[in-house]
Amino acid sequence: MERQYDFQDMQKKQEQTQEIDWSQYKEAEPAKPGDKADAVVVSVVKGKLADFLSSEALQKWNADPGQPAVQVTVEGEAQGFKVRESKILTLPNDGIIRKNSNLYKWKKLFGDYPHVGQKVFLIANSEGYFKLTL
Repeated sequence: MERQYDFQDMQKKQEQTQEIDWSQYKEAEPAKPGDKADAVVVSVVKGKLADFLSSEALQKWNADPGQPAVQVTVEGEAQGFKVRESKILTLPNDGIIRKNSNLYKWKKLFGDYPHVGQKVFLIANSEGYFKLTL
């Protein structure tokens, strides 16, 4: 559908345009790498990697689509912005959580395995974005 313009209306709006004093605004300071922001776990969903990842991502991970996993989603606020992050943690097939696993790192960092309501934190990366980092 072709858009129709009302040039008289556009001209009226241009006449109403005001100069904006940009000096009253300032740019936010970017987060420094390593800055922390509080967050809370809002969901923990159990499934298989194939439930959470696309086939392309599974190939990139070089992972078994049937591998048990949990998707943990957290929400927080950093520098006045809402942040929502998800992390996929694989579950061991044999029930033994090893020290090199992200599940072990989660417990060591946050004091317990992921559960709804758990207080965690996000860490700013080198680009100033807050991420759930283990």
